[in-house]
Formats: sequence, structure tokens, C-alpha cells
Amino acid sequence: MRKCLVLLVVAVSACGSDNDQGATVDTTASGQDSSAATEVEGDTSAATDIAIADSADDTDTADATTSADTGEDSATTATTTTIDEDVLVAVDVDEDTTTAACLVDNDCVPQGIVPPPVNECLVPRCIDGACVQAAPDCDDGDPCTIDGCDPHTGCAHGTLSVDVDATRVFLCPDALSEADARAACGARGEELLLVDTLGKAEQLAALLGDLGAGAAWIDMLSGDFCIEPKRIVQPQCDTLDASGCTVTTACSDVQPFACQIACNDGDPCTTDLVGADGLCTTVPVVCADDGDPCTTETCDPRDGTCTHHQDRSAWDATHELVACPGPLTWDEASAKCAGGTFALPTTPAQADALAAIAASSGASPALWAPLRQVDGGDPWLWVAGGGSGEPAWCSGSPSNTNEAGYCADRSTVDACLRDGPCDALHSFGCVFDTTIP
Repeated sequence: MRKCLVLLVVAVSACGSDNDQGATVDTTASGQDSSAATEVEGDTSAATDIAIADSADDTDTADATTSADTGEDSATTATTTTIDEDVLVAVDVDEDTTTAACLVDNDCVPQGIVPPPVNECLVPRCIDGACVQAAPDCDDGDPCTIDGCDPHTGCAHGTLSVDVDATRVFLCPDALSEADARAACGARGEELLLVDTLGKAEQLAALLGDLGAGAAWIDMLSGDFCIEPKRIVQPQCDTLDASGCTVTTACSDVQPFACQIACNDGDPCTTDLVGADGLCTTVPVVCADDGDPCTTETCDPRDGTCTHHQDRSAWDATHELVACPGPLTWDEASAKCAGGTFALPTTPAQADALAAIAASSGASPALWAPLRQVDGGDPWLWVAGGGSGEPAWCSGSPSNTNEAGYCADRSTVDACLRDGPCDALHSFGCVFDTTIP
């Protein structure tokens, strides 16, 4: 490093008696401790601090006198140096000695407890070696987050995502090559988006529009859902543009990309969803009711299709039970059992079969029984040959023996008959004679 010699001209004004020619510096040394006391006499209107370095032989010094007094116990030497006006002082100064105020942001933060700033988006920063108030560095290193700053809370990181069927799609705004984009998705535990439905193409195109991006990398196995002819560029890596068209472009290009979390448990009878927490959840497929109370809607585990079938089982040696979860009114249920009768168990196995009907989806806990109140004569009548003898009523039933328009149902819990309005809704089982062609 080159040095420059700077000459400082120090003007010193001297005041005092007519005999004094300048300012006087008295230095007194006493004893072996060599303690010094310095007194500046006179009025100096020039700079009060004078640094003298590299004194040269040609420095003008005048009227320097030294006197010594000697005693038995001590020796005192008094030295008086008079500095004339306009003395030249030589000082060596290195060039390029300016030091940066900081190297990193932490250099600009005072040590100790610092009260939070009023604006969290205006903090001490080290920029170009100088401490300034500027926005914080909010880059979290994730190419799939949008980094910003909230004046109240500081750095914030958001995502652009949408759920399409069983897929959560993330649009990653950082521009990367196709290979780097694929690796970035993998690092997040995801994969590059496979656009295999029109819904995914439309939703991703909408996200691109929100971000103001022209296109995003997608998986090369993606389809093309654009009505325009597919444009081909070699080598082929697929992107989806903001109009929803699949376009091939050079794999080395850099642009945003889309990652996906795809859920599939392999069961065609479940609906796979991405939950709010980003985890996969499954919901059983609910097959639409065909309107027939005596059919059961089930999902075929082979292909996920819904089927509607009657649950038939043996009732006894000559009869078959058809389960009807319903529920229907008495008259509606009687019409479904035309040619048969409401099932009333006489064995534990038959009771279990009716309990299974009551436990099915949408069924009632009590099933219609073949007993109805009629006007005049005997208030209760077995119908369609469904029973005989004294009914096994539940305690407190029937309570309306003198009223018309009541029907019986059998509680599968208490295994006894109850009376109630015929327009109530109950499930039922129909028993048919299998010996009748």
C-alpha cells in the first residue's frame, strides 16, 4: 500500500508577557517514578490538540532552555520547550484505509435488547458495506412459496394452490429448468404435476393468470386439452400455458413449475381427497338410491361401479326373506310385499335376520308387523296369514284399542309388538312362499 506524506501547518497564537515569544509547554519529572505533569501556558486560539509525528531535523525550535535543581533527597529536572508559530508537522497517512461499516446484516443490529421497529418491513440492513434501513431478506429458499413482508409481523410466505379431484396442485413461481423443477418437487415430497384431466388444465391455467406467468413445467406424460394443435419443440419437455394448452419447449429453459400431492389408496370404492392439512383422506363412495326400498346399493370393489340388488335369504324350508330397509308407510310397504307378508320371527335365526335389516343404512329400529286395527268387530286383525294367536305386545301396548287407523310394528330391540300410526315410516321384511311358482 502506497503512503503519502501530508504536511500539516499548525498556526499557534502566543499570548503572555512581552518577553514570551510563543506558547510554553512545561513538563516536570520528579523522582524515579517518572510521573509527568504537563501545563500549557498562554492562550492558544488555534487547535488545542496537536499530534506531532516523525519530527525532522529541520524543525524550527527556538528558546529552549533547561534548568536543573539538585537536592540531597530528590532530583528535579524542569524542561521548557517553546514552539514557534507556523511549525510544519509531518504525518504519514496510508491510502485506501477506508473500512466498510458492515459485512452482514447482523453487523448493523446493536448488541443487547432492541425494541421492535414500528415497521417490520424496514429493518437495519448491510447493503454495499453500509448500514441502512431497508426491507428484510424474506427469501426462505423454497421455490414454491411467494415471499413477502407484513409491516406488523415481518416476513410472510404464501402458496398458490388448488385442489382438483384427489390432487392438490402447487404453482411454484421460481423459474428453474425442467430437471431442477422436478428435483424441487421431489425435495418437497411431491411430484411434477401430471395434467391428466381438463379440470387440472383449467385450474392450473387460472393459477398462471393469477401469478402473471406465461407457462409452467408439467409432467411429460400429461395430455393436451387445448383445442388448438399442439406445438412441438425439440427437445421435448412439457409446459402448460395460461390458455390451458400443453406446449413442448426446450428442457433447459427456466420457468415456473407445478407440483402435486396425489392421493390414491387403490380402492375404487373410496373417494380420495387431500385434506386441509395436506394429508390424504378417504371417504367411502355413496351409491345413489334407485328408489326401491327393497334393494341395497353397493359399490363393486372390482371397478367402483354401483349396483342395486335385493338382499334375499332363506326364511324357513319353504319361504324366502327379502330385506327392505325402506322405510315406507304401512300401505306402501304392504304394496311392496304383495304376494307375501310382513316377516314376524318365530326362531332366534329369524329374529337375527330382521335385526340385520334394522341395522342397515337408513333403516328404522322397528319393522312393520302383520297386525292392523280395523273398524268394528275385533279391533286388531292378523293380515295376509302373517300370524295367529295372541300378539306379544310390549308393556303398555296397545294403548288405543278403541280407535281405528293404527298398525303394529315390532321392536327388534325389545322383541315385542307396539301400536302406532299407520302413516309412520318403518323398514320391513317380506316373506314369500318359494313353493308357489
